[in-house]
Amino acid sequence: MSNIDTRRPARGALVCLIHREEIVRIGLETYLQADTQLRGVRHVSTWPDTYDEVLAAAPRVVVMDEDCWASTAGFVAVSRWYAETGIPVVGLVSKESEQSFQRAVLAKVHALVAKTSGLDSFLTAINKALAGVSFVDDALMPLVLQQIRTMAVEGTLPAPVSPQEFRMLPYLAEGRTNKEIASALGLSEKTVKNYLANLMDKLRVTRRSQVAVLYASGKIRAPDPVSERMIPIRSHNL
Repeated sequence: MSNIDTRRPARGALVCLIHREEIVRIGLETYLQADTQLRGVRHVSTWPDTYDEVLAAAPRVVVMDEDCWASTAGFVAVSRWYAETGIPVVGLVSKESEQSFQRAVLAKVHALVAKTSGLDSFLTAINKALAGVSFVDDALMPLVLQQIRTMAVEGTLPAPVSPQEFRMLPYLAEGRTNKEIASALGLSEKTVKNYLANLMDKLRVTRRSQVAVLYASGKIRAPDPVSERMIPIRSHNL
């Protein structure tokens, strides 16, 4: 049974709230329903397994908690969402989470609101998104600008990614361990560890999750040329 009511409201804009905590969803829905222009709010608790259901609801704007893009699969789905649907996303984020900011910017979240901000900022973000205008909460602006400056070097690398390093990336994006990657590619764990260390050094990151985010967002391009046999077949189970 579907966990979202896909019936369109008789009038007004349709907002879809995606948050794992029911009390938050209901609270935000109650606040939005008080605005006659925003009646017809729907909500779901998980992402990205509800992608098609949210799409079927045909919302004019989607509100997502930062948990939606915390996983690689969730991040990829958020990145696809606006490109495929043209429906803007309003993101609820913590001021303390730099990684969440980075993912939100890479995924092209339309509007960003701090969870500690008041309901007026939340309402402003939704109305801006509905009008097709980007919005960043004042409380978030310093960190967002810092993230944009950090990411502004348009994917240039101090050294090229090798074909051997590149073919590891889909497995990293899936959250595989070094042992699993080594088994899939016929390498030793030590070799995989060395490749990963080289990748992080080239990409100027310190965590494997950051490598996965850059790969999932298309920031790491395949070496040219890379033969198709270098790209791993991921249909097998480990």
